[in-house]
Amino acid sequence: MCGFAGILSRTEVDRAVVARMGQRLVHRGPDDAGTVYLDTATGRYARSNGRDARELSADLALTFRRLKIIDLSKRGAQPMSNADGSLWIVFNGEVYNYIELRAELEAAGRRFRSQSDTEVLLAVYEAYGTAGLQRLNGMFAAAIWDQRNRHLVLLRDRLGIKPLYYSWAGQELVFGSEIKALLCHPKTPRALDPFALSEYLTFHFPLQNRTLFKDIYMLEPGTYALCDGGWLQTFSYWRMTFGSSPHRSVDEAAEALRPVLKTVLNRQTRSDVPLGTYLSGGMDTGAISALVAPTLKPLHTFTCGFNTGGMVGLETYFDERADAAALAQQLGTVHHEEEVESSDLVTLTPEVVWHLEDPRVGISHQIYKLARLVRQSVTVILSGTGGDELFAGYPWRYTPIIGVTDPKVFAKRFYDVWARICTDKLREQLLSSQVQQRLSGWTPRQSFQQELEIYIGDGPLHAALAFEARNFLQGVLLVDDKLTMAHSVEGRVPLLDNELVDFVTSLPPEMKFDGRQTKIVLRNALRGILPDEVIDRRKQGFTPPEATWMRTSSRAWIESVLLSNRSLERGLFERRTVERIIADHMNGDANHRFLLWSLLCIEWLHRLFFEGDDHRASMIDTARAQMAAHV
Repeated sequence: MCGFAGILSRTEVDRAVVARMGQRLVHRGPDDAGTVYLDTATGRYARSNGRDARELSADLALTFRRLKIIDLSKRGAQPMSNADGSLWIVFNGEVYNYIELRAELEAAGRRFRSQSDTEVLLAVYEAYGTAGLQRLNGMFAAAIWDQRNRHLVLLRDRLGIKPLYYSWAGQELVFGSEIKALLCHPKTPRALDPFALSEYLTFHFPLQNRTLFKDIYMLEPGTYALCDGGWLQTFSYWRMTFGSSPHRSVDEAAEALRPVLKTVLNRQTRSDVPLGTYLSGGMDTGAISALVAPTLKPLHTFTCGFNTGGMVGLETYFDERADAAALAQQLGTVHHEEEVESSDLVTLTPEVVWHLEDPRVGISHQIYKLARLVRQSVTVILSGTGGDELFAGYPWRYTPIIGVTDPKVFAKRFYDVWARICTDKLREQLLSSQVQQRLSGWTPRQSFQQELEIYIGDGPLHAALAFEARNFLQGVLLVDDKLTMAHSVEGRVPLLDNELVDFVTSLPPEMKFDGRQTKIVLRNALRGILPDEVIDRRKQGFTPPEATWMRTSSRAWIESVLLSNRSLERGLFERRTVERIIADHMNGDANHRFLLWSLLCIEWLHRLFFEGDDHRASMIDTARAQMAAHV
């Protein structure tokens, strides 16, 4: 788990810019660093610490920050080349089946210098080219320079677990693990994308390859790109499809699922550094912890809770610490707890937005705070992310579309499900006339329908799951990645292992959701592994009770930020609508907690990335000083 960045130029790269790009990613890789410069016309190269680095006229630079997880020696350092220097790679993530792939390549005569999965990934590409991506089981983003074919290859894992961004900075391609690295180049575009903003305010995530930064793109999941410096073309190598399972009953499928889960977790616990698990008290993290606890001794588990005293309604269920502690005691783990306080929204939001860069899907400062606790004990954390999206864990999203056969009716109902932050009417009232003019009549419904058309033939539930995996789940994964790596923690998502995904997508929809029960086959498979009370417990998302806290302890700060002249004079939003949204929430006439969070994120995105110096320390120190006056 690491971070990388690079520049592919038509002339000569600016080494000072490359150095800043690498330094901007130090939180992703505090253990080691490296840079290589290449002259792509001749194949000559020099490392940044080499004697001839300054003498080489280089049009390609790859810079890397390392968090040591597999093969802690210098032999696993990056950038890494093959034996003859015709291939160079920088790679972020893990290839979980690297041991099996290595054995296969060794049988064919390949020799390895290290024990790292990076070298295996490079060898797979050397042996099979981009067709080798089908052989990789893991979470990864990488850049490979192929001197023989004279092109750069950017690639990303099937579900987009690891991020990879790119943009054109004048005549140069800039790319990397985080947008803030790209922004180190003075010609990288630095403006808000009005189309992405409109989608974000509607669904809580932009669609397709858009980010909130205009002309900065995200390489889509299951995609690779080829670039020679003057052009870039993307190719899809995987998308979620649904096959035919040999298992004819839920019981039969559940019986077959158990060994798959165990195999997956044996593979995803390969690590040369300490590893732990999140434990919320729910089924997904409970299953992971229960299955690894017998072999990982001692197992460190981590949970986060909230003081829900005085809460009403659903917020009374938000604190799961008691349930998590009870399960941790049964499993015999070393258990750690963190408490998110009402003041954390105020004190943590600038830091969270700095690391998120491209905010998506929900309130997330609690993830940031919990990851900070994790880093005190372990370097790798297993989460339950993906269990709901794979096994159909959100009944309120599926009930409106189950049994719908008319594609137009399906698209309308599913859009209504996902237009959850702003209705079309409220969004139109919120966005200023200047923004509306830039949109030229375009609406998020258009891109939503375009995206949905890819999956509509899979049947209503599977179309819904595929859309969620490509869009919502990717947003969750990006948030998890950014906020764990903020503390130099590698987050793994075993429920999204290729083998498990392929098994579950082969099952018929009624084994996942039958109109009443969710995650049917998983619940059956976990009987006897987890206590029934955990399996049958009501679903609870990992979110703080911000609806109440925003009306009380955070109210003055929210109003001071969103109603400030600095915010309103940007011309993004209509003042009266912002005032009404705040008033409706504070008066209890509406629950706009996600919309208010989104508006706060957009505001801090402007302050940190679009206005003046975006240096983290100076901006966040200023932010805290401003906020302290309102707490």
